[in-house]
Amino acid sequence: MPSTRCQNCGRDVPDTSRFCPNCGVVLDIGSTPTVLDPSATTPISSPAPTPRTPSSGTGYAGSSSSRRPDSSGTSSSSSWSGAGRFVPGTMLAGRYRIVAKLGRGGMGEVFRAEDLTLEQEVALKFLPPDLANDPAALARFHSEVRIARQVSHPNVCRVFDIGMAGDAPFITMEYVDGEDLASLIRRVGRFPQDKGVEIARQICAGLAAAHEQGLLHRDLKPANVMLDGRGRVRVADFGLASLAGEVHDAEIRAGTPAYMAPEQLAGAAVTVKSDIYALGLVLYEIFTGKRAYDASTLAELQRLREISAPPSPTSVVKDLDPIIERVIQRCLEKDPAKRPSSALQVAAALPGGDPLAAALAAGETPSPEMVAAAGSTEGVRPLYIWSCVAIVLIGLVVEFALTGTTRLYRTVGLPKSPDVLTERAQNLLHDFGYTQAPEDSATGFDVDAAYVGWVGKNDKSPSRWTNMPGAIEFWYRQSPQDFNERQILGSVTTGRVSSSDPPQEDPGMVMVYLNPQGRLTYLRAVTQREVKEPAPSNAEPDWNRLLMAAGFDPAQCKRAQQERNPPTYADAVAAWTAALPERPEVTVHIEAAAYHQQPVYFTEIAPWTPPPGKSLGSDTTERVSIAFVLVIVGSLLVFGSILAWQNVKRGRGDQRGALRLAAFTFALTMLTWVVGASHVAGLWEAYSLTLVLAWSSLSAVFLWMMYLALEPIVRRRMPALLISWNRLLAGQFNDPMIGRDLLAGTVVAVLSQLLSHASVFYNSARGLPPPEPSAAAFVVLTGGRVLIAQFLSLLNGAVFNGLALMFMFVIFQLVFRKWWLAGAAFIVFWTVRVALQGGQAVDVVANVVTLILLVVLVVRFGLLAVTVQTFVGSLLEAPFTTQGSAWYAWMGWVGVAVIALIVGFGVRTALAGQPLLGRLGLADD
Repeated sequence: MPSTRCQNCGRDVPDTSRFCPNCGVVLDIGSTPTVLDPSATTPISSPAPTPRTPSSGTGYAGSSSSRRPDSSGTSSSSSWSGAGRFVPGTMLAGRYRIVAKLGRGGMGEVFRAEDLTLEQEVALKFLPPDLANDPAALARFHSEVRIARQVSHPNVCRVFDIGMAGDAPFITMEYVDGEDLASLIRRVGRFPQDKGVEIARQICAGLAAAHEQGLLHRDLKPANVMLDGRGRVRVADFGLASLAGEVHDAEIRAGTPAYMAPEQLAGAAVTVKSDIYALGLVLYEIFTGKRAYDASTLAELQRLREISAPPSPTSVVKDLDPIIERVIQRCLEKDPAKRPSSALQVAAALPGGDPLAAALAAGETPSPEMVAAAGSTEGVRPLYIWSCVAIVLIGLVVEFALTGTTRLYRTVGLPKSPDVLTERAQNLLHDFGYTQAPEDSATGFDVDAAYVGWVGKNDKSPSRWTNMPGAIEFWYRQSPQDFNERQILGSVTTGRVSSSDPPQEDPGMVMVYLNPQGRLTYLRAVTQREVKEPAPSNAEPDWNRLLMAAGFDPAQCKRAQQERNPPTYADAVAAWTAALPERPEVTVHIEAAAYHQQPVYFTEIAPWTPPPGKSLGSDTTERVSIAFVLVIVGSLLVFGSILAWQNVKRGRGDQRGALRLAAFTFALTMLTWVVGASHVAGLWEAYSLTLVLAWSSLSAVFLWMMYLALEPIVRRRMPALLISWNRLLAGQFNDPMIGRDLLAGTVVAVLSQLLSHASVFYNSARGLPPPEPSAAAFVVLTGGRVLIAQFLSLLNGAVFNGLALMFMFVIFQLVFRKWWLAGAAFIVFWTVRVALQGGQAVDVVANVVTLILLVVLVVRFGLLAVTVQTFVGSLLEAPFTTQGSAWYAWMGWVGVAVIALIVGFGVRTALAGQPLLGRLGLADD
């Protein structure tokens, strides 16, 4: 009886059989895909033959069940005998010269040929003569070319084109000078573990490339995996491949029975998980040298798969890595839902796998769990840890030493505490006739930015910042009713009374401004005109009390015309000009008003005082900045909501992480209000609670939405940025990478702070006046619970700012493709923004270096490190001072204590149980 030698196992098979009775390889698909009958008793498996050495060392790719020629180069098939239909030397299509016949399969005959045009070897696959005119066979032949050409990957056999040789259609494809995996397994048995892992990874990469294009291979088996002479894998033969979701009815059961998934054998469905099952069978043979199931009929094969699992790989190979066994067993799960979701997950799970690299190579978005599982779990080298600690310590010492020049509260001086200044303000008001005890009062510090700016422009002396006590102002407010009942939404969300909220508009409200030495600089009392007021006295109010309280000598003050109307009702006004007490070279205009002989208004109008009606956004620079912020926020809200909805709908977003982050923000906002707000027992407290609940919810929802919108982009483009962040969200607080990133973020924050002071050294070296000192940290000078609330608020802001910075960087990376181009764009963007705000060249250079550090921090360490850098950078604005007797010194040490906690926790977790000095070679053995 005419027979054909099975390429998969080498046995002779009668030509009347559709598939090999030994291994189940389909031999004759015919014009339609083979449909297997589950009740068939056709033998599909028998004991494997003794491995034999193939007669040829060359191979090809692209045939469904290819067979090597014997040593004479001829086929043993009676239907296609000898060298096949073309003898060596035959020219086809005026371009291809036949070299030898390589083999035949159910869907064609394959020849090795020379492409004379491109001067390279190719493989030509022809349809069998009896199918050359079959419309269905031709359609499938063309489909194989269309489908295979969609996949371009080093681990996939390339299909070039389709051509005609007379009336015989053929496919041109990559010629692989090597051997198929089935032949190798017969020849050498199982592969060594490291070589097997290498081959497995390449198969996974090729299969993933097909799946990425929406293609199902449907006939993955050792005979369709080629290895070239360099050991590089090619996944071949897409003759049965089809688009996912387009396999129905009879098509489902087409393929090689021995490598079909249970659901495919049952005719239920064929999906990516079906290819994963076939991949598991291939891996089983690679690592054990045996097939997973040994059945004699198709019905028996189905029964075995339904009632039992294959023998465990470690029962066949005792020293096999258990990780490999788990991977194979997961691929061979009966329930498709329990199998890996992709070939990339299989590759990542293999020993030594890099799930993120595998996912990025195939264009797949790794899951949050996969991101968290990536990266090192070992402790960080102590040398790195102690280097970070040393940098932080040195940076803090330098920061303390520079505060006399770099901090406004040090250059101006704050000799009196808030308690002393409060008493001074109350005494002044008592002297002015405000003797009724107030129901509520509030205090705080403000910075006169206009004064500081004027000094920077007009005073170039080395001591310019030490002679401007008016740059810092202490304010005191009192009211005949609780301030809370008059607050507007802006301050209710923070729970603190400010100098402008609630507005100074209710009768009985009084506000006083003092400079740090206690000199009066501003007074405003809200009066109410009486219905029946007594006749005004002819006597003029005692203006001298006001002038002396403000530090002026009444004898040196010259009467002048009033320039501005008092902001409150008054029945007497006066104006003077005089030299400013702390800056005699500056002449100021003084105005005052009284009602019934009682002072109700006092102010100094200096050259830096803005004109009436000037407010935020009143000049071009401020309007541009506000417009910039509004455009950014508006775009985030519009496009962020759309992206978030799409990601949720498609299952891309990290909903668990977003929910935890939103809950953290909500809780932190509420805690800030609880600690820092002014609470009163009354109906207002319920209203205030309602408002802060609304604000906390809005903040949490906004963060939740933006995280769902942008986090998948980061996870797809640069997932390494989220490793420690995802571990933190998962509650792995003692993870070494978290400790590493805490230290890295703190170090960059310290270095950035020092760089911001670079102009101090530069100006000092060149004999120039010192730069403008920092005006931060004045909120915390109130002390007490306000200090704690401010630190909580800084932490909340660091989360928002850290996310915003990283998302911005990734968006730049999305636009410019390469991370270094994204980094350059990021640096240019922020440098231009800073340059437009003014500043010396040295400040711009220092800013560029700081941004470079930030980019390195983003790329090397990721989101958690950036968030820590933002938070620690804010803590470094705490009121540090070398004057231990200063009333605010303890507040700076609170900031140092928080930084020390961060560093200490980072050291402990980064070490992960290592000896403190073990790797430095200084610890005992």
